[in-house]
Amino acid sequence: ALEIDGHTPDGLADTSAFGKDVVGTVIEHCTFSYCGRVGAHLKGDNLVLRHCRVHDTTTEGIYLMSSSDCLLEKNMFSRNNVENIVGYYPAAVKIFNQTYRVTCRDNLVHDLPLSNGIWYDVGNVDARFINNRVTGVGTNKGKMGDAGTMWPNYNGFFFEISKNAVCAGNVFEDCDQAIFILITF
Repeated sequence: ALEIDGHTPDGLADTSAFGKDVVGTVIEHCTFSYCGRVGAHLKGDNLVLRHCRVHDTTTEGIYLMSSSDCLLEKNMFSRNNVENIVGYYPAAVKIFNQTYRVTCRDNLVHDLPLSNGIWYDVGNVDARFINNRVTGVGTNKGKMGDAGTMWPNYNGFFFEISKNAVCAGNVFEDCDQAIFILITF
């Protein structure tokens, strides 16, 4: 539905090398739903997404990448992966590839039977996941999934191969897994 494009680094880069194409975007009181793939694909430092509804999307509701000092606040995310795509790892919000200091605060993440909630996916630094309510994530509803897989269930908050996160004051209810942290050595 919406794309704000910019430079994506090919490898590890200094923050001065990306996120500067579009700076200071504010998106408020919008609805993103029934989109072809992603509700909003966003890049750019100092971005704010506030008081938005993101629902009935396919692979990601919000896809934020290669950006610094962003805030996702007081949004409602629900019913992602409505087409039940398999072989892909969906998330209502995916924060990806060298994002720095992205804060998700006071959001409602709910009714996601076929999707992860908010996923800081690879290469994030100093994430903040504060005072969110996460409920109804996954199909097993709190029961253990297939223990033989890396991702046995969908996750409310997923922090993968990244550095430093504060996860505080959140409520997780009726989720396959509330929090999943995956690191590599």
